[in-house]
Amino acid sequence: MPEASPPRKFAYSVDGQPFATEVPVITVALLRAKLPAEKRGFGILVEGTGNEPDRWLADEDKISLENEKAPRRFYSSPPAMFG
Repeated sequence: MPEASPPRKFAYSVDGQPFATEVPVITVALLRAKLPAEKRGFGILVEGTGNEPDRWLADEDKISLENEKAPRRFYSSPPAMFG
């Protein structure tokens, strides 16, 4: 009987720290859970690939990690204060 191949890993990073998951789609909630407690209320930005611009993510967004040539990069940023 052939040996089962290990599950595929999908790589990504949050604020420069690398992570991997076996699920091809992640949520903003999962990204927030990777942040230190003091940053969990910050905005989350995904770095664009190719000609895509960087973009802010909403809490309900889901991000596919499939078909990526390099790990997706996510960054946290504190809320801007004006005035």
